[in-house]
Amino acid sequence: MIKYELRQITMKERMKSIDILRGLTIVFMIQFHFYIFWTKQNYGFIGEIIFFFGSLAAPFFLIISGISFFILIDKRRCSGITKSKVLLEVIKRALFIFTLSTLCQLLFGFIFSMHISSIIYWSVFQVIAFSMLIFFIIHFLKRNLRIFLYLLLLFLIFLINYAILLFKNEILYTLVEGTFPFIPWANCFIFGLIIGDLLINSFKDRPNRKLLITLPIGIMTFSIWLLLANGISNLINISFFIMVFGIFLILFSVCYFSLDVKKLNFPLLRTLICWGKLSFSIYYIQFAIIVGGIIIFPLLMSELYLFGFSVYHYIIILLISFLALGLFIKLWHKFDYILGIEWLMNKLIHKSMFSGKIKK
Repeated sequence: MIKYELRQITMKERMKSIDILRGLTIVFMIQFHFYIFWTKQNYGFIGEIIFFFGSLAAPFFLIISGISFFILIDKRRCSGITKSKVLLEVIKRALFIFTLSTLCQLLFGFIFSMHISSIIYWSVFQVIAFSMLIFFIIHFLKRNLRIFLYLLLLFLIFLINYAILLFKNEILYTLVEGTFPFIPWANCFIFGLIIGDLLINSFKDRPNRKLLITLPIGIMTFSIWLLLANGISNLINISFFIMVFGIFLILFSVCYFSLDVKKLNFPLLRTLICWGKLSFSIYYIQFAIIVGGIIIFPLLMSELYLFGFSVYHYIIILLISFLALGLFIKLWHKFDYILGIEWLMNKLIHKSMFSGKIKK
């Protein structure tokens, strides 16, 4: 009991490194989505950079969601809430996230007259919702057993993914269909749970420098990817996940040392942290911007839009969009982010998915 009381005191201080990584993930996602929806040209090396950072957005979001979910459940346990009440809250959150994601997919598909088979598919939020329910009970096991099961699940999910694709099992094929199918993308959420488990036991009364062990681990993981990428590139996507895990650990170490240990603070960092806290809302706001652009651009600049924006047009539009989004969020803050996803979750579930009230 004493151990849990210490951990409860520990996590009262929100980890800025988690928020800023979530904010960076939002930036990666927006610049990628704007590129694939608004441009029709191949920018060569610049395009490859855009695609590279864009490919990190979804796995990073899943990893961070796993970390946040672990911390959330741990706080509930520390508060003395019964397992059944915690499960009820998790079910509410999962249903909210899944329903919202599905409705938005239907709306997006209706606007662009998409076939129903192309609308209903696995998305990042649906993977998060299912992962919250499926992996919930593991949190209540002993720590060594938890870590063992997480690692075992990482292996099994890759193995199941390979088996389904190899034998083309129709019953299980729905698990590997879609933009971000549950298998194997749930592994990113599990990886976040592992990091969250380690964070809870390392982030004591104050930021602990021992947590910086994630830097050499990240470098080693990324080095393994560099050495083995060609040899395992065709083996059930393991290569990509090794790369993502390594990059995430390296970035986490840098952000943790800079923000939680050294307490760096300047306007750009505060903006990214704010975006991280509002990531669910911004995720859907950027799709509204994309739809608006697809509708408005042909009317204002039909010929230019027909042949595709140049790289300079893309950068200018991207910067204007970031500036407009920043100003909107600053104004929105005065109204306590009313009608945002986090605001709705507070109203429907009484608690935000993230710890503490969202601040500017």
